[in-house]
Amino acid sequence: MFNKLMQVKATEQLNEYGIMRESLLTVHCVEARDLKPLDMDGTSDPYVILQIEDQRIETTFKKSTLNPVWNESFTFEIHHGRDPLFIEVMDKDTFGEDDSEGVCTFSLDELRDQMKHD
Repeated sequence: MFNKLMQVKATEQLNEYGIMRESLLTVHCVEARDLKPLDMDGTSDPYVILQIEDQRIETTFKKSTLNPVWNESFTFEIHHGRDPLFIEVMDKDTFGEDDSEGVCTFSLDELRDQMKHD
C-alpha cells in the first residue's frame, strides 16, 4: 500500500497554484432539515446553488417542504483552489425573486489531502 502511494505521489503534476493538474471536486448534496418557512403555506420550495471558480450549478427544487432530500452529485474542475465552495439554499418563488434560506462557504484547504470528506 505504501509503495502504491509513493508511486502516485511521484507521478502527480502540480499546476502553478500547487493543485494537482486536472483536479476535480465532487459534491454530493444530500438533504436539508428544518428550513425556514418562506412561503404563504408555511413551507418552502428549496434548491441549492453551488459555486466555485466561475462555475455554478443548481440542484432541482423540491416543492413545499422544509426537509428536502436532493441526493444529487455535481463535479467541478478545480484550476487553482484559492476560491472557497459557496453554498446557498434558496426558496424558489413563482413571482418575484427567489429568497435566500442561508449561505455557507467551505475552504478547499481542508481537502488538500484529496481524501473523501463528509
